[in-house]
Amino acid sequence: MLGKQRNGVFAAIVINTFVWILRLVAGVLSSGSALIADAWHTMSDNASSVIIYLASKIASKPPDKLHPYGHGKSVDVATFIMGLILLAITAFLTFESINRVISGYSIIAEYTLLAVNVLVLTCVMKELLARYALRLYKITGVSHL
Repeated sequence: MLGKQRNGVFAAIVINTFVWILRLVAGVLSSGSALIADAWHTMSDNASSVIIYLASKIASKPPDKLHPYGHGKSVDVATFIMGLILLAITAFLTFESINRVISGYSIIAEYTLLAVNVLVLTCVMKELLARYALRLYKITGVSHL
């Protein structure tokens, strides 16, 4: 079961990386603040998947001389790291938003056909990933993807 979970996490990493790149590029090209923010939200999902994948590998190691009770605390460390990443992304987006307001940047973005197409494509990709995660959850009983 752990192998299926790891395969699911790997699939999430690949898809979220692709979605992040597409949304970030489309957001920058269309000057869409919301699209750029959503791209960074996708990247935080991706970072979470990477951290969960690594933590699950470490946590599954058997006890050893230095860790007689096992490596389960790696999950706590992973949670802390995920919190720091989310805090950094939040600080970045807050800083960028304040700068845009101060500089008089128009809140209305030039949504191009590229941005709309990227949004539709990436929404479909994320929906398929969510359905895959749900199917894996039903098989493994593990909800982290």
